[in-house]
Amino acid sequence: MDKIFDHVDKSSAIYVKELQALLRQPSVSDDSDGIKKTAAVVKNLLEDISSNVEIIQPNRDRAPILYAEISGETDKTVLFYNYYDVRSSGPFSDWDYEPFSATIDAGKIYARGAADNKGDLVARVKAVEAFIKIRQAPPLTVKFIVEGEAEIGSPALVWVASHRPEIFRADACIWTAGSRDDEGRLELTLMNHTRLTDGDSESQIAGLVCEAVTEFYKRNPVVRINSDNMSPVVQIISKRGIPLVGLSIANNDSRAASSNENINTADFVDGIKLTAVIMRNLACGGLA
Repeated sequence: MDKIFDHVDKSSAIYVKELQALLRQPSVSDDSDGIKKTAAVVKNLLEDISSNVEIIQPNRDRAPILYAEISGETDKTVLFYNYYDVRSSGPFSDWDYEPFSATIDAGKIYARGAADNKGDLVARVKAVEAFIKIRQAPPLTVKFIVEGEAEIGSPALVWVASHRPEIFRADACIWTAGSRDDEGRLELTLMNHTRLTDGDSESQIAGLVCEAVTEFYKRNPVVRINSDNMSPVVQIISKRGIPLVGLSIANNDSRAASSNENINTADFVDGIKLTAVIMRNLACGGLA
């Protein structure tokens, strides 16, 4: 992984600027113009890593879903789920910086959507890009599903799940959940039926991701069991029997969906590297 990490370090300033460009798009769920412009930016990011990018839009009143697939060195497949819509910023007066300025101060990027969840989206895209630059392909096939209606119940995603089930097929799904605890340990969120020691495919996936976090950060993650998550994507993926693991680059003071939402630039760069390690582990760890 040394060459991958070296590439990420050398490209980190560019990656941060690309994240800032996405964060400067005010993609509030009820702003159709902002949603369209943000979807176009996301499409460009995905086209940098895939020639197979599709815009899925059930009707013109629905926010576009961006789907991309990148062939890997193996036919094992990981699905990254993200979204580009954000909640309202609230009164600008509650912010120390304009909520869509993506201002960097003392190593933090302040913007609505930084922690929830544009930072995670760009980190995952750039991890795939690093593999393509260094090895011509990621170690396993990668799918991205990026929606624009997560904050309003994901109606378009529910429609797509019924009409395009093939795009959800994967051996594992990484979604965005959690942050870090007060000691700075990364949180992993598993579903209520997943355990690290049961030996089935779901516990195997969870174990591989857990090992990746421990390897990268040199400390064990905090594992949380979510027994009542009713978000549409969790329900859609769970019904298909695909193991889910939630994690995020947010910190314990990221203030997601509140004023002064932020992430650390260092956590963003580390998130790219961690995603690369997770992909390697999933490719090499005996996925079904």
